[in-house]
Amino acid sequence: MIVLLMFILSNCYGGLVKLNTKGVVDDLLKNPLSYIGNSAVAFDRSEVIGIMNKFLEHPEELENPLALSVCDRISFMHLLFSVKSNEGLFDLVYRELFNKHKQLKEEPIFKLKTELGYNIIHITIKYANQRGFERIKEIDKKRDLKKYFLSTDILGKDTLNLASSIFAAVLVNSYENDNSYYDKDSVSFLKDAILYMISKKYFLNNRGLLSENEHGRNFLIEAIDTFTKKNLNGFGFNYKYVEEFFSTFRMFFINLLINLQGNSRALDSLIGWERSVQTKVPPILRDKLDVLIEKIEFIHKINKYSALHRNKKGLLPIEEAIEMNNEESVAFLINIKDCNYPNRVYER
Repeated sequence: MIVLLMFILSNCYGGLVKLNTKGVVDDLLKNPLSYIGNSAVAFDRSEVIGIMNKFLEHPEELENPLALSVCDRISFMHLLFSVKSNEGLFDLVYRELFNKHKQLKEEPIFKLKTELGYNIIHITIKYANQRGFERIKEIDKKRDLKKYFLSTDILGKDTLNLASSIFAAVLVNSYENDNSYYDKDSVSFLKDAILYMISKKYFLNNRGLLSENEHGRNFLIEAIDTFTKKNLNGFGFNYKYVEEFFSTFRMFFINLLINLQGNSRALDSLIGWERSVQTKVPPILRDKLDVLIEKIEFIHKINKYSALHRNKKGLLPIEEAIEMNNEESVAFLINIKDCNYPNRVYER
């Protein structure tokens, strides 16, 4: 994707159209070199912070925060939501922006897409902007932002798929490299963001199945695929990091089961997960994943009616799961919508 971005920039920079801009901040957006860096993250953090500070010093120098640049369709708003700063810069700029531009409304900012198909939620995730994501969550309480969370970039990744991919890609490096853009706080943010999206059920498409990217991978399988590729090409499969990845993956998995509300059809794509992973998964990780996925074979065809059918021992499926210490199946079964179990189940 970075190669594609640089290709776009190099091809359009030489033939930029003269823009009618009002001030310095608008003018900076004409030139991608004002905010594009050489790292894999793409936006140059120091340059973007510089643009934000220029705006705070002279807010009148920005005419239209939603105007898209000719080359990469980057707006001032995209840059703002890419700000990763612990000094409250995002909050200062956001507040001043809406004070200065009284006509500016919150919902239109989500409709903007860059050349790579990113809206501001994608941008916030990609650049680990925790304060920006908190703001998005606040807006999400007032408006239904589901369609913007489910909106995909040019690689077919929705926000949840993108977040799980980045998490899996940067997990090891965040521990190995103290100077990594994605530090431990960034990884913690990505975990929280993923859990939030799962809790809001932003993992389902309009057919009630798990959303998939253009390679047919849902957010869980995308995490496996990315983690495997990253570590085969980089640090190797250190047991400590496999444990770290798997424990977090299991947390995502259980939260998914809780929030499916009995939609067992959505689990079908996880059965035979290895077929969707491009890189061969080493045994140290594959065995753990197999054990985990096998647990849902117990329940992936159960609905609210069959959940109340007793086996030959007189046990309901959820009671079988409890006896087997199958926490994953219990998490799914106890949360089946409109399924009322006998009191003895809840007591157990």
